[in-house]
Amino acid sequence: HPRPFDPEGYFTTPRVFNGSLLVHNPLYPVTDDSYSAYAVMLLSLVVFAVGVVGNLAVMCIVWHNYYLKNTWNCVLASMAFWDFLVLFFCLPVVIFNELTKRRLMGDLSCRVVPYLE
Repeated sequence: HPRPFDPEGYFTTPRVFNGSLLVHNPLYPVTDDSYSAYAVMLLSLVVFAVGVVGNLAVMCIVWHNYYLKNTWNCVLASMAFWDFLVLFFCLPVVIFNELTKRRLMGDLSCRVVPYLE
């Protein structure tokens, strides 16, 4: 059954229908606007995957190699750690905001995400 168009209900307002929880999908039905949303999601997934793997690799290499434990490499590993945290916590919130034009955690994410970035 097609769902009625309800711009107030994107992701943040769950609907209950016959005892099951329904969440409106902004990518359905497929339109011209949803193609750009798919492109944003694909690009952000690639950035997320490469960033997480790369930052974890830098942190593990510096941590486990005795000869790389000097001051500059520790600074590099700490920057990789904070970049990992920004990717892990901020990127999904920003992408959710870009796709749905709503904040995932309301006013909290509006204030915390720019502070962390």
